[in-house]
Amino acid sequence: MKIIQGALLALVMAACGGSGGDGSTDAGDGLSTVATIPAVVNRDLDLLFVVDNSGSMIEEQIGLAANFQAMTNVLYTLTGGLANLHLGVVSTNVGTGGVNIGGCSSASRPEGDDGNLQTNGCAGLTAPYLEDLKNPDGTRARNYSGDLNASSAAWPASAPPAAASSSRSSR
Repeated sequence: MKIIQGALLALVMAACGGSGGDGSTDAGDGLSTVATIPAVVNRDLDLLFVVDNSGSMIEEQIGLAANFQAMTNVLYTLTGGLANLHLGVVSTNVGTGGVNIGGCSSASRPEGDDGNLQTNGCAGLTAPYLEDLKNPDGTRARNYSGDLNASSAAWPASAPPAAASSSRSSR
């Protein structure tokens, strides 16, 4: 038991050593230890746009729709090219449970969008989100036709009423 206590005390003492500001530590014996931890680049990117598609957010929806292609253009300029991408859109319309509140639900859709990913009829999608993944040979596996800019630009602009606003947090 005393050996374990002694080992724990030594670990605590070593952990309390000074820091040299450069990431090195001084264990009290005048020697410094520098740990180098390699960075691992994660090439996977999941983007989820939460769109407030209430009528009061129409200006923000139009703004997102107008700038969506600029955002996707930036994705192509990332170091190493376009990341492995999943891009989804949900709205804040969860309906009214059948209570008639204008514009929030309908008889055929009392639960609104119910938090489901929205595709808005985007042609060729095989999932409720865009997927653009790099294959080992450098080619891309996509679940949509065309290119990302054409597919994603049409997507938010066609969502009800303009599914184009990600959030107001960017202001």
